Amino acid sequence: MNIYRIAGLLSLYLLSSIISCKTTTYVINITAGDTTTQKLTLQQTDGSSADTIKVHEDDKVLWRIKTETVHKITDIDDKISMAQPTFITERKPHKRFFSRTWVEKVNRVVKAQFKDSGYVKEFYFIKWKPNGPDSAKTYDPLMQIYPRGY
Repeated sequence: MNIYRIAGLLSLYLLSSIISCKTTTYVINITAGDTTTQKLTLQQTDGSSADTIKVHEDDKVLWRIKTETVHKITDIDDKISMAQPTFITERKPHKRFFSRTWVEKVNRVVKAQFKDSGYVKEFYFIKWKPNGPDSAKTYDPLMQIYPRGY
């Protein structure tokens, strides 16, 4: 093999590695909050429901308040009642400084956790405060984490 062929194959390998490692940012818009049911209306940017969102390892998830019925998010965290911890992230979701947006980066998952379904269910809650005198409410959406390259 000559040096040019080796360099070409190496370049092709590196390019395919870069393309397969591309991360995606998922934006979840909070478009309404119901104080009676405690339900938030979560939508992806295309308008589809984000009550259950499908993401991959290394992806980023943003929650953005896009309604006047929700004053703020006070916490996004694991559902403590679950048998195993579910937030498989660098750190727990957190509020961006001087913003109404919360952010999370999904980490790599131990392959054994994917089991038969091919994904890990991440059970979490969003604690939110409506506008007005009502107390904080809690909503329980779901995130499905798929392996990179799925």
